[in-house]
Amino acid sequence: MKYTVYAATMRSVWFSRDEGENWKRLLTPTGGMYNEARCWSITTHPKRPGELLVGTDQGLYRWTKDSNRFNYIPSPMDSLQILHIEQAPDDPNFIVCGTRPAEIFISEDNGLSWTRSNLDASTECWFINTPRVTSIHFDPLDYNTIWLTIEIDGIFRSQDRGRTWEALNDGLLDCDTHDLLIMITVVPSSAPPRQACIRASTMAKIGIIHLFPKPRGLIFAELKSVLMTAVLSSLQSLTVPLGKQVFC
Repeated sequence: MKYTVYAATMRSVWFSRDEGENWKRLLTPTGGMYNEARCWSITTHPKRPGELLVGTDQGLYRWTKDSNRFNYIPSPMDSLQILHIEQAPDDPNFIVCGTRPAEIFISEDNGLSWTRSNLDASTECWFINTPRVTSIHFDPLDYNTIWLTIEIDGIFRSQDRGRTWEALNDGLLDCDTHDLLIMITVVPSSAPPRQACIRASTMAKIGIIHLFPKPRGLIFAELKSVLMTAVLSSLQSLTVPLGKQVFC
């Protein structure tokens, strides 16, 4: 299968059409994005082939196949580092950007207008001084639910497409969270429980997440990277690799 790989670097965006064997830089000869801009994030959407959204410390830019260049998208993030970009799986016009300092900005009209989400995250933290958004994920079972991790402020969730947020850090020993992976376990239709696998990775020895689709309990284990299968119907117990047991 032929595909193109894109890499956001400290010197603009590079691409490879031979599975990473060779790389070239996407250039904008005049105007557009500075060719040595520091690029922190990049995203594509299956409904928008040939289009890239790129987050830099000089604003947000869009590359399209037709224009063959980066075009600046005005936004309130021009003075911030745009560290993560996600588009809703069901709507590429719905764009969520996470920045440093830790803020969330949302556009519902493909970047024409922006709203600063009421995240209410910490404005200062130990060691790195300024918190930053380290990952953004749309829930695979409910596209109205968005998950965030913030260094150093823990895990946040919105169940109304980013209008309101709640921190899910009860029992979390370290809020230095860098990413969140949600995996759906397929079970036979005849099986009563609904199962989900969730892994929360942090810098310390802890993984925690509220069970979904509804936060009916908490799970945790003293592991740097935790892979857990939860039986959501009864919430009686779950099994973690290495034989470690935790209870809801």
